[in-house]
Amino acid sequence: METNSDIDSNIQIKLLNQLFAAQTMFHIFPDETKLGEFITQALISIPGIKACFFCSRQSECKPNKVFQEIKSISEYLRNIPDEQDHFPISKPLNENLILFPLQTTKRSFGIICLFIENIDDFNKFKISLNNFINVVALDMENRWHKMQLVKHSENLEELVDKRTSELQAEIAERKLAENAMSESEIKFRTVFEQSVDAIGVSQMGKHSFVNSAYLNLFGYSHSDELISKSILDLIAPTERNKILSNIQSRSKGDLTPQVYETKGLRKDGSEFDLDVHASLYEFAGKSLTLVILRDITKQNLNVKALFENEQRLSSIYDAVGDIIYYLSVEEEEQYRFSSVNLSFSSVTGIPPDAIIGKLVNEIIPEPSLSMVLGKYKDAITKKTIVRWEETSEYPTGWLTGEVSVAPVFDKNDRCTHLVGAVHDITERKKAEEEIKLLNVQLLKAEEIANFGFLDWNLTTNAIHLSPEVKRIYEISEDVGNEIEHMNKVIHPDDIVFVNENLELAAKGIKDYNIDHRIVKKDGSIVWLNARAELFKDENGKPTRLLGTIIDITERKNAEEELNKHRDNLENLVKERTMEIEEKNMKLERINKAFVGRELRMVELKKEIEELKGTSTGSV
Repeated sequence: METNSDIDSNIQIKLLNQLFAAQTMFHIFPDETKLGEFITQALISIPGIKACFFCSRQSECKPNKVFQEIKSISEYLRNIPDEQDHFPISKPLNENLILFPLQTTKRSFGIICLFIENIDDFNKFKISLNNFINVVALDMENRWHKMQLVKHSENLEELVDKRTSELQAEIAERKLAENAMSESEIKFRTVFEQSVDAIGVSQMGKHSFVNSAYLNLFGYSHSDELISKSILDLIAPTERNKILSNIQSRSKGDLTPQVYETKGLRKDGSEFDLDVHASLYEFAGKSLTLVILRDITKQNLNVKALFENEQRLSSIYDAVGDIIYYLSVEEEEQYRFSSVNLSFSSVTGIPPDAIIGKLVNEIIPEPSLSMVLGKYKDAITKKTIVRWEETSEYPTGWLTGEVSVAPVFDKNDRCTHLVGAVHDITERKKAEEEIKLLNVQLLKAEEIANFGFLDWNLTTNAIHLSPEVKRIYEISEDVGNEIEHMNKVIHPDDIVFVNENLELAAKGIKDYNIDHRIVKKDGSIVWLNARAELFKDENGKPTRLLGTIIDITERKNAEEELNKHRDNLENLVKERTMEIEEKNMKLERINKAFVGRELRMVELKKEIEELKGTSTGSV
C-alpha cells in the first residue's frame, strides 16, 4: 500500500518528467493553444490544484462563469501592445487564485492561473512548479526571438518584392517557399533524428516511424525491426492492458491521458521506467499518434532518494525542540524569513504564513531588533557564528532565548543566507529568578527564626553550611576546617553524646534528632536542636546528611524557669497540705470530744426522765 510520502514522491517525479518534456513539446506544438493544453494537463495533476488556466498574449482563455476573473485577465493580456515588453499584474480578488507570471528578464509572455483548494498540499510541490514555469517562460522567450527574426525576414522580403517586378517577385517567392519548405524539412529531420528523447509515430497501435533515440532506448539497431510491429511488444507484460486500453480509447476519440508513466521492455527482456507523452495529429487523412519517450529509471531513483532525504531533513527540522529559521540576505542589510520550523510558531505564537516572506523588522520587536541586526552584521563581517541572549515580547508573552546565527556564503564570497537557532530559556530564567527570591526569603527566615541548614557529604567529608549556621557556630572566613571547629565549640559534657548520635545516624541505625549545647567565644552557653536526614546510594551506602540547626536557648531557658516554678509550687503544695492535715486532726479531736458530750447529755436526760417517772408512781 502506498503511503502519502510515496504518492507525493511519485507526483514530484511526474512533475519533473513533464519539466524535461516541456522543451520538446515547444517544437511539436508551435500553436500556443496546444501548448496551453499540454501545460494545464501537466499542472492539473498536482495535489491541491482545483483548476488551471494558461493565459497568453496570443491565445484566448475561455473559462466558465465561475472563473470570470480569469476571463478578465485573458482579455487584459490580449490587449497589451506587442511592443510592450513587460506588464503589471494585479493581485487577484479571489484568495484561492494564485498567479504565476510567464516572464523572463527581457519580456512577459502570459500568466498561469491556478485555483487552489488545499494550500498545504500545493506548497509541497511549489518549488517543482516554479522550475516548470521558468522552463516554459524561457522556451517562450526563445520562440518569441525566432518569431521576431521571422518578422524581420518578412519585412526584408517585402522590401525586396517592392523593388522587383511582379514576375521576379513571383519567382522569388516560389523559390523562397521551396527553400523554406526544404529547410523546414531538413530542420525537422535534424531535430527528429538528433533529439535525445525517443520519438515515434504509430497508427492503430503499430509503429510507423521511429528515430535513432527510440531504437537505442529499446535496444534495437535498425528501424526495420520495429516498423509495423505492435507497440505493446515494447511494453512490460504487467502494463500492456493499461496501454491497450489507452490505444482503444484514443482511436474512439475518447479522452485519454497524454502524459503518464509505464514500464518499457527492451529487446534483451529487461524492464525500465518509461515516461510517455502522447498526442494525436492528422496527416494525409490518417490519424496518427506521436509519442515522446524517456527512460526515467535512474531519474526516479535519484528523485526518490532526494525526496526521501528532503523528508528526513524536514522531519529533523520540524522535530527539533529549539527554534530554527533561515533568512535570505538582501540589499541594504535587510533580512527576510525564507523558512522556519514548527517550533518557531509554537513558541512565539506567530503562524508560519505570517512569518515566511516577511522581513525581520516585521517580526522581531524593539528593543531587541536593533541588537539583532547588529549581531547579524557581525556574523557576516566576521564570517563566524555569533551567539547572544535575547528577550522579546511575542503573542505568547515575554520570551528569553539563547540565539546563535551562522552566515552562508556563495562561490563569490557573498553572504546569501543566515541560519539561526534559538534555545528557549524563558522557564529556566524564571526558575533562576524564583530561586534567587527563595534564597533571599530563606536567608531572611533563617535570620528571624534562628535556624540554618547544613549539607554534609559523607563520601568526600565536605560540608556546606548556610549563613545562619555559620553565625550560630561563630565560623568566620578564616576558619579552615569547619567540621573540626564545630566539634570544638560543643559543650564538653555533650561531645560524646553528639558524636555517638552522629555515628548512629550516619550508619542509618537511628534518626538524628538531638538537643545539645555549644560554648560561645564569650563563654555563654547556647542550646541547639540538630536534626538530619540520611541519604543513601543505589547500593544502600550512606552518602550525605541533610539537616537543620535551630537555636533553642530561649526555649531551654524558659523550660528551666518553668521547672523552678514547678518545684516552688510543689513545695508550697506540700507545706499547705501539712497545715491542712494538722487542722483536720485538731477538728477530729474536737468533734470526738463534742460527740462524747452530746451522748452524755442524752443519757443524763434519759436518766432524769426515768427518775421523774419513779417519783410519780410513789405518790
